[in-house]
Amino acid sequence: MLKKVKSPWKYLLYLVAIIAVVIVIAFIFRIISTQVIKKVFINAVSSKLDKKVEINGKFKINYSFSPSLHISDLKIINNVESGQSEFTKIGNAFIKLELFPLIRNRIYIDEINISDVVINLEKDADGNKNWELPPSKEQDEPLNLPGDIAVNELLLTNILINYNNLESGNKEEFNINNVKISFPKDNNVKAKLLGSYLDYSVELKLTGGNYKEVKDPELYWPFNIYGNLVSSDLN
Repeated sequence: MLKKVKSPWKYLLYLVAIIAVVIVIAFIFRIISTQVIKKVFINAVSSKLDKKVEINGKFKINYSFSPSLHISDLKIINNVESGQSEFTKIGNAFIKLELFPLIRNRIYIDEINISDVVINLEKDADGNKNWELPPSKEQDEPLNLPGDIAVNELLLTNILINYNNLESGNKEEFNINNVKISFPKDNNVKAKLLGSYLDYSVELKLTGGNYKEVKDPELYWPFNIYGNLVSSDLN
């Protein structure tokens, strides 16, 4: 299956790049207060998502040749016109990367571990979706992605996705036990999801193209998806 890559994929990569740059800046300028670095991070993410960002827990940086960042109790707040105030809440997020590849405009991440996540997706009565970026954010701003990005392991655990359609009154809930994603150097992406929806257990597996195909808006991104639904009701 071929699919042209859309901007949300690129913005996810862009946010990963922001985190990596913040860690490097902190490593080089260790005399800067952690609160200053935290403010830079919040402003960068908030500007890119066009939403308010709060960190009410940890913001801890480990300074080494494999620097890491640990964040807890992070909230992304919807605009005031939305019915649901919280767009996303993340209990814990940990990222560890390699320092030296950054000199060559490459981001190599050893580990990303995100847990205890609640995502509230909402479509209002006028059809506006809170997960869509404003047109100006999607079209006008260049992304300037790094030359190469690789992720050894991205692990997401204990995720709840709520969907509320104020236009139709429809509400849905989807639980994800864990998602494991690998984006190796010069290789194709691999992902596996285990979760539940209604009375069904859900398993999804995805294999796709490499980073260069994701980065280039003119290229189609090839991917394959395998899915499995198993009912928990045997009667």
